[in-house]
Amino acid sequence: MVPALTGVSPRLTIVAAVGPSGALLGRIRGEFIEMPGLCVTAREAQRLFGLDAATCEKVLESLLRSGFLWRSGDGTFRRSQAADFAALALRG
Repeated sequence: MVPALTGVSPRLTIVAAVGPSGALLGRIRGEFIEMPGLCVTAREAQRLFGLDAATCEKVLESLLRSGFLWRSGDGTFRRSQAADFAALALRG
């Protein structure tokens, strides 16, 4: 039997189980676009974006899989070169 989550919306529970919402991914993408040189560790991203560790990990992994971010050898996350070119094209 699963214990009831007092005060937690069923919708929020489903979103958390499935993955980050499009709105959340869009907000984090926007931060990296607004700050082109942004380079953060997972812990720094968690603090900067105001996320818990599990959600932050899911967001970063999703943005890595999509090709928007890349992870350097030292474990920091940066906007990928492909994302840089896409941002330039949108401004053009």
